[in-house]
Amino acid sequence: MIASTKINHAIKTQVYRWHNGYERYFTASRIKNQLELLAEDIQITTPRGKLSGRANYSTSLGDYKGMKIAHQVEEIELLPKPNGRLELSVNIIYHGIQKDGTDTCLRFSYKNELVSIPNQLPIFKSIHLSVAGAFESPLFVDTYPRLRSLALMHYYLYLIEQLKNNAADFEEILTNDFQLNLSKETSLISIEDLGNWLRNAAKKITITSHYPKNIKVKTLSRDTYELKVDFDWEGMTKANQKMIGETRHTWVIVDKKNDRFAKIKTIDVETINPFSMVE
Repeated sequence: MIASTKINHAIKTQVYRWHNGYERYFTASRIKNQLELLAEDIQITTPRGKLSGRANYSTSLGDYKGMKIAHQVEEIELLPKPNGRLELSVNIIYHGIQKDGTDTCLRFSYKNELVSIPNQLPIFKSIHLSVAGAFESPLFVDTYPRLRSLALMHYYLYLIEQLKNNAADFEEILTNDFQLNLSKETSLISIEDLGNWLRNAAKKITITSHYPKNIKVKTLSRDTYELKVDFDWEGMTKANQKMIGETRHTWVIVDKKNDRFAKIKTIDVETINPFSMVE
């Protein structure tokens, strides 16, 4: 039986969005996007103390003004629980430079609980952060482009794997002049094209699962990034026939920091191992 990876992509979307939020100045729009990740009665515990509720969290964001912050996400482990609850373990390396030049590099361990919401991304119910180690601070490396790109990638995969019959949800993450070159024969340049492609896919398969690897992100110019990633793919046909394949994607991503997500301008797909039936 093929496992669906849809919930994994939904969770990772929110993890990357959460950490990415701290890596740029919190405008009113970016605070709104950050609050969207949280339950109204969110409980947050850190070495600095405990915080309850969205309103108190929003007030605390002023503490980060003028800071430079970066995150290396090392591990994300999902532990599904009953009643739609999701427990999540996240390990990261945090690098922060205060306005006064104080430079801190720490390993953080997160224990989080999220709540599933039908047809939406899950939201954080509780966040518990502890310090798991300290390091001598290296040269600061801006991780915003990488985390912003990964949030977009996982959200795109989450939408793809829902196998919906329309592409309305994709409009938020595509530029007006997008072009998705999914194969030598398939180039999508409109929401209608994408909707037709999704409908055809949903007629043929019941499960589609993607496993990203070999991820590389680089900055092409200000607010424009390139994402290179390979996907191992598994699928199940309507006739219960398992399929596998492997592709290499190159994305060009355009970012407006006040939006919930960056946007895909182009995707170019190369086949590494053709899609094929397996026993």
